[in-house]
Amino acid sequence: MKSLLFLFFMLLQITIQAQNKSALSLKSMLDSVATKYAVSAIGYALVHEDSLTIADAVGVRTRESKEPVNSETVFRIGSVTKSFVALGVMKLVEEGKIDLNAPLKKVFPDLPIENPWETTHPVLVKHLLEHTAGFSDLHLADFNHDQEEEFPPLKEVVNSKPDYWISRWPPGTRHAYSNPGYTLLGLLIEQSTGMSYVSYLEQALLRPLGMNNSDLLGRDLSHLAYSYTPDGQADFPGIIFDHPAGYMHTTPADMARYARFLLTGTQFPDSSYFLKAESFASMHKPESITGANGTMVGYGKGLYSLISGSDLGYGHDGGIDSYISALSIYPRQKLAYYYTLTSLNREAYDAVGEILNTWIKNENQDSTPPPFKPLTSLSEAQLGWYRSEVYRHPIDRFTSALSNFGKLEYLQDSLVFNPIFGDDVILSPLGNGYFSTNKAHVPNVYIGEEDGAIVLSAGNGPLAGYMVRSSFLNAAMWFLVLAGGLALLVGSYLLSL
Repeated sequence: MKSLLFLFFMLLQITIQAQNKSALSLKSMLDSVATKYAVSAIGYALVHEDSLTIADAVGVRTRESKEPVNSETVFRIGSVTKSFVALGVMKLVEEGKIDLNAPLKKVFPDLPIENPWETTHPVLVKHLLEHTAGFSDLHLADFNHDQEEEFPPLKEVVNSKPDYWISRWPPGTRHAYSNPGYTLLGLLIEQSTGMSYVSYLEQALLRPLGMNNSDLLGRDLSHLAYSYTPDGQADFPGIIFDHPAGYMHTTPADMARYARFLLTGTQFPDSSYFLKAESFASMHKPESITGANGTMVGYGKGLYSLISGSDLGYGHDGGIDSYISALSIYPRQKLAYYYTLTSLNREAYDAVGEILNTWIKNENQDSTPPPFKPLTSLSEAQLGWYRSEVYRHPIDRFTSALSNFGKLEYLQDSLVFNPIFGDDVILSPLGNGYFSTNKAHVPNVYIGEEDGAIVLSAGNGPLAGYMVRSSFLNAAMWFLVLAGGLALLVGSYLLSL
């Protein structure tokens, strides 16, 4: 008996030592990234469903104090906040307090929604979750609030922005990221529960998870790791009135708890579940964009579908001021990771993501993509030029039309989308109008007919968006106008010389 106990404790000690060595190795690599790209702090968490949990941070809380960061340091996570709000909505759906298919005009009868397609395509609650209502995104002025300002009631925030509640195309047909939609969802939680959405999520989700250092209103600045602009200036946190869309402050330790919760299908530490399996599964696949039908990957009800090599997962990213974050869950490998940087340095962000992605692949070497055999080919009517017809801000409409167009054609037996700017994209036909641009061969593109037009609808990947088949002159109109205008200017200048 003694020998068995001795063997058990020896194995336990070896396991602990291996995990400690693993944690130190990971920390060293991330510390190198922070040094190379002059990022003041990186918070991170790596979670295995069965045993391994690493939660830590590298760098300093402020460059002035030089105070080291750790797993209890507070970071801002931006739009990762939306996943918490979406979970709250889905819980209330299960309880019969919210109807995902309810028209917004009935849910908020006083909201001045302008929707020319109301009779055939009303804005539904689920469209807010999936960013498919056709509403515009926030303006820059919405981020221009000082920390000393008070948060107004959400109803006041919603009523102060009538220009946000305008559908720019038939709701439920295309995805265009819209932060104000999540402000409405926060208000919907309040309307359905009789309490603030912050109190509801704290009681229903954060406290049962043990996320005691997380705050949807970001009120703890004494433990906050401050972010810095590229020129080294401290980017002191301003507040946003649309806080359900992305104002949560949290720690790496708390996010490790949250990552495990999502990895296990919303299982609490006491083994109870927050959501039923079918409700949670619906959160990371789009339902309402053209061609989705629960088949395509993309943005679902508060979570993105993620693809890493041949592995499928889900998660969310976020950015606010000079913070940028990502949460990635890969259930097949029983692994998840989260990280946040106090800098908008994209190279550093990608480097951290690559380190953690490689870590996951080392945990599970089976990354061989499934066998693939083309099933269909496109008709001549579906080949040709396509132009983009989706954009986040009204100001983006011109730039999107200017740059997002290209030609769908066959090149050397491969179906290729050749954009006017950027690299060619190969589409693998999967049948029934679905195509894949990823190694996992899962559908993320649909090509078919809608309202008498041939459309290309993509949930994620390099073609993410909504395009309509058109003639070259129509698709390239704004590009040709701009090129002609520049040529005219140059010609006039040369003539004047």
